[in-house]
Amino acid sequence: MTSLLLRSNTPSSPKANVMTLSPNRYENQPSNSRWWLILSLAFLIGFLLAGIVVINGRHAVDRHGAEATAIRTCIDNNGPTQIWMSRDKRTFYQICQLEDGRWGLQAIIKKGQEWFEKTAFVKGDGSWQALMRYLGNIATKYNGTLP
Repeated sequence: MTSLLLRSNTPSSPKANVMTLSPNRYENQPSNSRWWLILSLAFLIGFLLAGIVVINGRHAVDRHGAEATAIRTCIDNNGPTQIWMSRDKRTFYQICQLEDGRWGLQAIIKKGQEWFEKTAFVKGDGSWQALMRYLGNIATKYNGTLP
């Protein structure tokens, strides 16, 4: 405990010259439960802003195998590098660079309040150029968070 001594310059009894103040160290500090609430809310907001939950379909893995799984993992772990929107504004394309350097996309659609995967694959040779050529024909780059 910290004590603070204050001395008076006027002569009086020795007991009156010394005053000890013992400040409460916990005064004006938020309680632990309030900090947990603040941290929990910050985590929840960060989670909601970081990404969306996509319900995976069978087509991607049935048709494209391990590369579809790798694209899902890449987007789940790193988030999409970019998002593109189809010209009809119903399908969104999340793109991600895989560990082997290839670029892949996951096509998703929203039904009600949930997102569903249509497919996930690597286009052509997996180069950035091949992916941009493909997306440039069917979609436009989307800025912002998904609707």
